[in-house]
Amino acid sequence: MTPCNCPGRTCIYDGTIHCADAGTKAVNEPCGTTSECGPGLSCEGPKGLQVCVPYCWPPNSTTTCDGQCVEVTASGVAFCLATCDPTNTQSCGLDSTCLYATTLPQPAWTCLKSGHSTGSCTIGSDCAGGYGCWAVSGTTGPAQCYRWCHIGLNECPGGKSCVQPTQQTTGPDGRQLGECR
Repeated sequence: MTPCNCPGRTCIYDGTIHCADAGTKAVNEPCGTTSECGPGLSCEGPKGLQVCVPYCWPPNSTTTCDGQCVEVTASGVAFCLATCDPTNTQSCGLDSTCLYATTLPQPAWTCLKSGHSTGSCTIGSDCAGGYGCWAVSGTTGPAQCYRWCHIGLNECPGGKSCVQPTQQTTGPDGRQLGECR
């Protein structure tokens, strides 16, 4: 039995679990609080990057959601983390992007709130879906949003090449990722 059972509503966890009125936002839409999310959804992710995600049960299973069911509180509350492809600009929907979230109990590629930049950036979440944030030259200095790509595949637009970033990156499918330059 899932610790969250609020048909037509949503669950709020603030030390205890209780039902609350749901909002209207759908799965992977950016949010600030759980009350903004639709029935059965919770607002989760690193502060400022949260998106609405479904509750799931049991933790660590893939049977109740499209992705990984991850327990994020000691209470047993678990949420579905969407499996996404950082090279696909539509993988997470509007205003969300596929990022490697290291602050989760189990680091994974998942959908988080995104910016809209294809230009300068400070962190990956500044960039539009399908883009990552890398230094323009070397490992320091100004950074730019570059489109994600798979090393060895010809998938960069405009005659650009897929080059390996300074830090080796593996996608959720196990293939080596690069940046279009």
